[in-house]
Amino acid sequence: MSAASQVRLLSGPVDLLTADEAAALLAVSTRTLANWRVLRKGPRWTRLGERCIRYSRADLSAFIASGEGGA
Repeated sequence: MSAASQVRLLSGPVDLLTADEAAALLAVSTRTLANWRVLRKGPRWTRLGERCIRYSRADLSAFIASGEGGA
């Protein structure tokens, strides 16, 4: 069984998006997402390993609904 399969068994299915996918969904640049992470604002994110950043679709939806993004 692969590590990914084990994670799915432990936590259930989670729809994780890359920074590129999240940026496209939010209509912002990946640089904006990176800046938000540094400033501790923007949607919640998860680090997988040293450099792998992911955003859950549910957290992105909550962020959109909150109206915190600004235009």
